[in-house]
Amino acid sequence: IFGERLPDAAYRRVLADVEKNIAPFTPQQRTRADGILEFIQRSTEPGAKASLKDAVSQRAMPPLVATVMAGTSDRPRAAVVYYAGAVAILFLMYGAMHGAMSLIDERRSGIADRILQSASGMGPVLVGKFLFLVLKGAAQASLIFAVAQIVYGVDVAHRLPLWTLVTLGAAATAAALGLALAALARSRPQAETASTFIVLVLAALGGSMIPRFLMPAWLQQVSWAIPNAWVIEAYHGLLWHDYEFSDLFPTLLSMACFTVAMLLVARIALRSTALVRA
Repeated sequence: IFGERLPDAAYRRVLADVEKNIAPFTPQQRTRADGILEFIQRSTEPGAKASLKDAVSQRAMPPLVATVMAGTSDRPRAAVVYYAGAVAILFLMYGAMHGAMSLIDERRSGIADRILQSASGMGPVLVGKFLFLVLKGAAQASLIFAVAQIVYGVDVAHRLPLWTLVTLGAAATAAALGLALAALARSRPQAETASTFIVLVLAALGGSMIPRFLMPAWLQQVSWAIPNAWVIEAYHGLLWHDYEFSDLFPTLLSMACFTVAMLLVARIALRSTALVRA
């Protein structure tokens, strides 16, 4: 009854709730809303309903809300693509962290000391472990996206070259971070505790647990410094928005720079450990 007798007040309450709980109106939206409320109020006046359409057409008020088609109906839901990337980078992080802990075992058993005394040092060992972790991570991501394609219809095969590039970049990022953490840790328990904490924090801030678009605006900006966000947005852009290489290049460059930086940290940490023991 309230909506029938006082439609302008009902709509005014709805608009106030939208502005309070979702997002404030822009000046243009506020102007449109005021115009719509004005016409609704005039429609409730006696004898004004017949002339309402003429008044609206003369005013030519644009709609308050615009509808945008984000994807065609034959594509899978965006949520499937998003969470495929989110789960992939989460598993890559965990797998790389635990795989890199062999560095700690080698230090404890004395194998690393003997390798450090050789002419080549730990450099080839570090590179070998890095390549192994990258290949293992790529295999893990392949299984996840194979399920996404077979069960949910995500068209990975159509974008396979760029998907492979993104996957190798994601696996390299996770592998380098795991090796840096293992090189800095002094014991396996310390590394296990730190790796669990770091992976969970990166997952929470980077969008693996909560979609980034649900975060506050300031936190969305902060999350751009998290590798998880790079990987998730790269997969989502590639498989949902049909990004090309030029669109993915900034994200791939960020992954490459982060990978090189973490490998340098791991190399310096291993060398410092050798000097201390010497």
